[in-house]
Amino acid sequence: MSVTRADAARRWLTRADPDLDHAERWFAQTGIVLMPLGRQWDAVRVNGAIAEAVLDEGIEGPVIRDHEAVYFLVGLGTSLSWNAPHSEGLGVACYVTVPAPERTAGPGVHWAQAPDGNGQLVDAARLHALLTAAHTETAR
Repeated sequence: MSVTRADAARRWLTRADPDLDHAERWFAQTGIVLMPLGRQWDAVRVNGAIAEAVLDEGIEGPVIRDHEAVYFLVGLGTSLSWNAPHSEGLGVACYVTVPAPERTAGPGVHWAQAPDGNGQLVDAARLHALLTAAHTETAR
């Protein structure tokens, strides 16, 4: 039996939950699960037009869209020193609503860019540079 990209992504995502059965159950029943940050990844929250501008630049990696906020999944520890404008680094003691890998359209929480199951995260340095450039552009 071959493993699909969605299956691989689901397995990768559930490893972020201390209780794998919890994540699987919620994905199956509701298509979303509240997961802790700081176990598999951290996240950077960006709101509104700035988030859309960053996505338009073609940044790679998993990105969750939740109403006005966009969450870029980044490496562990990124939140500890995060200081880019128009954003907030989130890590240990924070949670994010994670959609099932196949939820790639709204309404509701969905992937702007779904994970591939290989563990690729958003490049935090590139994200920081894009946010800094967007801040400079809006300040003009």
